Amino acid sequence: MRRLFFLATGILVLMMTVFPGKQLKAQVFGEFEGVQLVNRPFEFLQGGTAIPYQNFVVPPNNTLDLDDGYAEVQLPFPFEFNGEVFTKVWINVNGFVTFGKVTINGTLEGPPTLIAGTKNPNAMFYDDPSYPVNVIAPFWGDHYFRPDSVKFKGYAPTTISYKSEPDKFTIEWKNLNINYFPDFKASVADFQLILYKSTDPYSAQGDIEFRYGTVGKRTEQIPYWQTGLPGFDERLFTNNCAVGIKGEGKGFLQKADFMNALFNGGYLPYDPVKVVTDTVKTTEWTPTRNNALSIFLRAKKRFNIAEWWGDGDVDFSKAAGEPHYNKPQNRFVTINDARLVMRAIATNVPLDSIRRRAAYHADVNHNGRFYYDTLGNRKSIPWRTMNYADSMHRITDISSLKQIMFQADEYDAALIIAYISGRIPYLPWIWDTVPQYGKVNNEIASIRFGEWTRVNENTYNIPVYVDANFAGPIGAKFQLDGEVVAVNTNDENVIAMNGKNNVVISGVGEFAANKPFAYVTVATNNNEINASNIRFNERDIESVKIKLAEGIAGDELIMAAYPNPANSTTNIAVSIDNSSNYELAIFDAQGNLVKVLHKGTLKAGQYSFNWNLTDEAGKKVGNGVYIYRLTGNGNTVSNKVVVSR
Repeated sequence: MRRLFFLATGILVLMMTVFPGKQLKAQVFGEFEGVQLVNRPFEFLQGGTAIPYQNFVVPPNNTLDLDDGYAEVQLPFPFEFNGEVFTKVWINVNGFVTFGKVTINGTLEGPPTLIAGTKNPNAMFYDDPSYPVNVIAPFWGDHYFRPDSVKFKGYAPTTISYKSEPDKFTIEWKNLNINYFPDFKASVADFQLILYKSTDPYSAQGDIEFRYGTVGKRTEQIPYWQTGLPGFDERLFTNNCAVGIKGEGKGFLQKADFMNALFNGGYLPYDPVKVVTDTVKTTEWTPTRNNALSIFLRAKKRFNIAEWWGDGDVDFSKAAGEPHYNKPQNRFVTINDARLVMRAIATNVPLDSIRRRAAYHADVNHNGRFYYDTLGNRKSIPWRTMNYADSMHRITDISSLKQIMFQADEYDAALIIAYISGRIPYLPWIWDTVPQYGKVNNEIASIRFGEWTRVNENTYNIPVYVDANFAGPIGAKFQLDGEVVAVNTNDENVIAMNGKNNVVISGVGEFAANKPFAYVTVATNNNEINASNIRFNERDIESVKIKLAEGIAGDELIMAAYPNPANSTTNIAVSIDNSSNYELAIFDAQGNLVKVLHKGTLKAGQYSFNWNLTDEAGKKVGNGVYIYRLTGNGNTVSNKVVVSR
């Protein structure tokens, strides 16, 4: 399962690279592992149930229509598509099926009443209220159902049938007049759609397969000498059909949410970008270029249980076949789940926001629901509820539960860490406040940046504090206009991550206003650093400016300690321009000598001296700030190193 998770993440990164600035709204592409060809030749359905032609009707009056009609059929097993579980399907003459749409109040809405979109294969690629949604289309075109009564006119009679089996459901379009031209009697084709029952105990989403038979005139057609009609028509028209699947709403580039299955490696080279953006249709039969091959969409594993919203299993480790399958929550929630949330924020690559995917599981305090209104504006859903569908009656901008998406932030990661450390009893945790412990100041509203220390030329170490004593989970995020080199913390229950300019810190514990909870190493050529987009425990904080020194005495002596803070050892790098006698010594904050690391001649060049955090007697020094000072050739330069074990 973890392999599948990273595959989905890779596609997300790819799509964000190709379409920067676009919010990811597509859904169905994340349900399947791309499009592939498999070696499964077409075979006519045996023992199926033929659907009477009278059953193909159009809503709302259920009028008979052999050009664009639907026949409603019950499925032999529940089948999940695009996040909803369906028990029936509408089979259309035009070479596709639709599951309909679950409305915002939870009812199932069937096919659209307008037939203009039904006969238009471009409806696969565009979002319009008159177009069908939640569609699976092995060969969507403008086709026609020919009943037995037309045999005397030289047509082959059509049969659309289905077969229900315990592990699969097959639909067959046989002798279908494709791309309807009234006098194209030989433009006839056979194809199938197969829905496979899911083997995943946590999801009803199964695999999908398209199979293709032959195209052309049929032996069932009565020859012209028996009908008295002109010579036998040999014309075919096999192109201009759509092949693939379609979800709901808009996808990439404001097109519909679809996967174009013509990019299957046979008909067209597989391309993960074009699969979800290109509107190309068929130009030849068969869409696999070989009747022995079928198009296969393999379902990814999902967790189709609404109560698992915010359970903390961001990496899906409780999936079947994974290490924590059938294990309790205290096993499947791990520090890796918190790290995945933090990495998404630090790298600006969001978790998959679709329901029941990564962000859905990561939203452990249930405040991360959002949607896009009719103008494309992102709107947050403010109510914290137990079920993702609760309170939806208050929102008039959306018509389907598919339009609800999810996000998680650094405070969700902090709550995951709090759960792992036993500070909260379970996830999700949706109370207004997390139970606190220790001495608490609930007025905390900010973080602050402390006095910087110089690491080396143009690189600085900046401590980060809370602005009042605090106990509980903390989640901090900010952006610096310098390059973030590293972020360090003093507590094993506090985790820090960074991108090029972003810093994310999550954890739980007791935090004192006079003790940094993290240190940020940042490189800049400027005399100040701007900290912006600051957020602490899901509260936005105003931007701040951190003033830096414009110059340091003794420029020919450059020093840096790394790591800083240090917990077991640190190396002090020295760069010297002129040969002379030098002394490098360590002092405590009161100016007392702790240890001499070097005393003697140094030639021009670069040196590194190790301090193992002991004094002259070999005793480990306590936590705190220490000064390392280099004196020689008439100059003195000093800097600070923090010891934090």
